[in-house]
Amino acid sequence: MHPSALRTGAAFFQTYWMPGFANILDVGSQDVNGTLRGVMPEGAHYLGVDLAPGPGVDEVLEDPHRLPFESARFDVVVSTSCLEHDPCFWLTFSEMLRVTRPGGFIYLNAPSNGPYHGYPLDHWRFYPDAGRALESWSRKVRYPAVLVESFIGRQEIDPWSDCVMVFAREPLPARLPPVRLCERLAGTLNRWVWGADTLANFSPEPEDRRRLLDLTQRVTELQRQLEARDGEISTLQARLADLSKATLNPFGIGTGTLGPRDRRSALPVGLLETVQKGTLDFTYKGIPCLKDPFDFALYTRLVQSLRPRTIIELGSNRGGSALWLADLLSSLGIDGTVYSIDLHRVETLCDDRIHFLQGDVLELARTLPPTLLLSLPRPLLVIEDTAHVYETTWAALRFFDPYLMPGEYILIEDGIVNDLAPVGYAHYGDGPNRAIFDFLSETRGRYAIDTDYCDFYGHNVTYNTNGYLRKLAH
Repeated sequence: MHPSALRTGAAFFQTYWMPGFANILDVGSQDVNGTLRGVMPEGAHYLGVDLAPGPGVDEVLEDPHRLPFESARFDVVVSTSCLEHDPCFWLTFSEMLRVTRPGGFIYLNAPSNGPYHGYPLDHWRFYPDAGRALESWSRKVRYPAVLVESFIGRQEIDPWSDCVMVFAREPLPARLPPVRLCERLAGTLNRWVWGADTLANFSPEPEDRRRLLDLTQRVTELQRQLEARDGEISTLQARLADLSKATLNPFGIGTGTLGPRDRRSALPVGLLETVQKGTLDFTYKGIPCLKDPFDFALYTRLVQSLRPRTIIELGSNRGGSALWLADLLSSLGIDGTVYSIDLHRVETLCDDRIHFLQGDVLELARTLPPTLLLSLPRPLLVIEDTAHVYETTWAALRFFDPYLMPGEYILIEDGIVNDLAPVGYAHYGDGPNRAIFDFLSETRGRYAIDTDYCDFYGHNVTYNTNGYLRKLAH
């Protein structure tokens, strides 16, 4: 199950779960990168069926088109990322109708686009009009249901645009939700709601094709600009190289020593130790945040100045810092998105402004392919806050270097571990600072340490010692 399908399923339960409901049936319930069981309403009884045993499967079906339950047993029946693999999905839908009680709901989520993915086969793609056809089918099989709404969900980092259909078994419940699922979710297209005559937010082109057309136009314009300014860029690069030798050599590049810019903080170790205890205990909206007081202020200054449309955070922890960054963007009137990546994706926090992803900083290309990075709204702000060792910091710097544009920032967090080495942090081996040193040596003048942030409260009075890196040139 891809992330957008999981979030949409959670929003379905929040929208349509009603007092008196208790029983949920999940058709195609095997846990493949997630399941709706984890976002079900509190106190609900959840039963999952599939064609083979595995995680999330309570009963294995002998006949894929015959559900072994009495009629009208379930209040809600759900099926996510399943019908595309069902050669006779209308027969399965007939069984869903039969086992759903009158006044209950059926929730279907299946792809409207995307690549072939055999599991074991891949038969179908769905448009919202499929819901109208299934509504007609329900009357032919004498288990009538009403299509309450159908729509196409917004495409996110994965290639899927979900077709979502919600049905109510007749007779309808006394009242339907005043705000439908398609209205709760941002960016939904081709909406149809019960009682409407036409589709709202209509788009004949799928979202991935519209993105491709926009990206093609952007690349063409960038190529034109690069060709027009080729001579100017060469001149500026030469001047920048001269300036970097004279003034932008913060780590004594070429000397093998630290040079005039010390990596240490002006904060004494005793004070740092007490600040660290408070930082580890700090929460934002009840969620661990792990940000020190100095960088709360410095991040606010930077975001207010840069006004990034996209923030990529490496290291989610429990999601507190991602939520704070999203709120910071909103408070400053910035229409931005936060992508937060960790070895273990945050499952306990859902926010339309945040995409929590699973990924390894040592293999970022698997999580952030070039097509995604090139399509992100700019400016871009990257925050590296993973393991604070040389290997992970170096990997993040090298990965994002080709994608960052002049004027954008990559922040390397927690170089302060070098100063905290005497009180239990020596095992980090001064990894962040050593990686910054080597990176600036390799890139030779294409980046500068922005001392307006590092030294705002005094020399490196920040947890990100020498870590506010601003790109100057490609």
